[in-house]
Amino acid sequence: MYQEFYRDSALLHLPLFTLIFFVAFFVAVVAWVFVMNRKDRFERMAQLPLSEGRIGSTNDE
Repeated sequence: MYQEFYRDSALLHLPLFTLIFFVAFFVAVVAWVFVMNRKDRFERMAQLPLSEGRIGSTNDE
């Protein structure tokens, strides 16, 4: 049944390109999250709930 439906379709390459695009985008996001060295930024963000005062203030009063 599906073979007859897809036999005359001219758009069979679009699902393959979409899958390749999604996989490439997913791998790029995973690489950006885990490979990039952003430890200092993570440490600053982790301390935000514990700091008193305004967000972004660097003084320790």
